[in-house]
Formats: sequence, structure tokens, C-alpha cells
Amino acid sequence: MRLFHFSEDPAIAKFDPRPVQVASDRPAGREWLNGPLVWAIEESHQRLYLFPRDCPRILLWATPKTTAEDVARWLDGKPKSEPTRQTIAGRRPLCQLRGYF
Repeated sequence: MRLFHFSEDPAIAKFDPRPVQVASDRPAGREWLNGPLVWAIEESHQRLYLFPRDCPRILLWATPKTTAEDVARWLDGKPKSEPTRQTIAGRRPLCQLRGYF
């Protein structure tokens, strides 16, 4: 499995685990999810992180249960929607993102 990390920091040389900001109730055996972590995402979901942290996003992609009609209607006949570069008033990017693979 390929993992990806996206950041606005272009100079990450080493990934050091950081504690979560707000701990959540976890089932037994999953408490470690409240400890220090390096966040990464698998390849199939990496396009969700091609936007700045606070930027609203909606991305769609087909699954084995998606009908041909839904692909035509919602995905313009393609298997997934493509992220677009967001800008402020058409002038400049909201931020620069770096992908670490």
C-alpha cells in the first residue's frame, strides 16, 4: 500500500509523530489513535487532500455499485471527479501544498 502525506510545509525532512489536538473516545484496543501519530492517506483517497485544510470540498468517484446513469450524471462519464485549483478572486492560489510520497 502506498501512503501519502500532504502539507503546507515544503521543508519536512523527517516525519515526527505529533499528539492529536482533541482526543476522542475510542473502543478498547484503539486508544493508540489518541497518541502521537503521523497522518497519512492511502492512494485511492489522496485527491481529498489536494486542497487547503480549511477549503470546503466535494469529490465523487465511482464504486462497483455505481450505476452507469450515475457516472454519466454526476461524473461526466468519467470514473472520478478531478480536483480543481482554488483561487481567491481568481488572483492567486489559497496556499501551496506539498505531497510527500
